[in-house]
Amino acid sequence: MIKSNTYISRNSSLISRKIRNEFIIIDPVKGKLYQLNPTAEIIWKYLRKKRKFTEIVDKITKEFDSSKKDAKKDVQKFIKTYLKTLFYII
Repeated sequence: MIKSNTYISRNSSLISRKIRNEFIIIDPVKGKLYQLNPTAEIIWKYLRKKRKFTEIVDKITKEFDSSKKDAKKDVQKFIKTYLKTLFYII
């Protein structure tokens, strides 16, 4: 489980681009492509520098005017899904 004070950082070896209203991340080493939804795009961009999990949740809460509980659940699911692929825990 990711804790509130856990620092998250994105994998800096990946390439990200917005192409025709679609935000994608490319892993040139593995030859993989990831297509992100708007929430995931905001998380990715916000992690230009390492952030605490709670900072990410607060950002999503503000951006989408969602409850903290829902934002926490969504952020945690996204980070866990792509842990060690797109993100690292520091």
